[in-house]
Amino acid sequence: MRNPSLIRLVYGAHWLVHLHKWQVYPAVVQQMERLKQGAIVTDVGFGEGQYSMGLAARFPHLHFCLVDRHQDHIDFAKAYLRHYPFSHSLIHQQADCYELEQQADLLLCIGVLQYCDDDQAVLRNFAQQVLPGGRLLLYVPVHGREIGAFYQRLRKRWPDYEAIQRRQRIYQPDEIVDKLQQAGWRILSRKFTYGTAGILSNEWLNSWLLVLVHGNLWMKAVGMLILCLSWPILFLLMMIDFAQNLSTGNCLLIEAERESTESASSL
Repeated sequence: MRNPSLIRLVYGAHWLVHLHKWQVYPAVVQQMERLKQGAIVTDVGFGEGQYSMGLAARFPHLHFCLVDRHQDHIDFAKAYLRHYPFSHSLIHQQADCYELEQQADLLLCIGVLQYCDDDQAVLRNFAQQVLPGGRLLLYVPVHGREIGAFYQRLRKRWPDYEAIQRRQRIYQPDEIVDKLQQAGWRILSRKFTYGTAGILSNEWLNSWLLVLVHGNLWMKAVGMLILCLSWPILFLLMMIDFAQNLSTGNCLLIEAERESTESASSL
């Protein structure tokens, strides 16, 4: 992520292989569209910035706060802001999820909470930092259902992304809802992603990504060939999953609003 001019290619590639982008991105856009002039969007654990830096040009009337604990992500954000003309609408902060300083009208926590040691403290901090009427868009893994034995064998042989990032937990749907409510959030909507077809597409993709990262030269070549040849099937599985109205799945997208002081005190 050292070259800001190439990051938009990464943003585009995500649409081709990551099903969650199809589900989460429209929800993020919908939340930003409801915000008024000068509203603040805080992207917690922004990574490569696909939900903040990638949308800043589309929403020039908003202010974006980029929060991440990794210095290389902060350095990349600084380089990106020097490269593009809307840098006045973005600020960045090197901090953990527990240490938000900037109050916000919208908090984005996309695929981050599962890596935090004390997720309840994070959710309480979020509730304290969001402005009245503010909302949280949260995306977390649930259930942890696995299908393919091939993927499971590869994960035992090589560490995958979740192991490297030291994921702390996989939630149950009721568990994460209870934690949100205990922290002072009111649930507005829930949407499952990654049903059976989505799980298959994700396991197939991640299996060959593991080979590309950890395998020797010939394994990398074979892995790249197989991944390219099988991409139409992978994409079809993603389309099938996206078209379904899932009653359960391996990920959960939650829209929540901070409870008012009056409502919280009456509980």
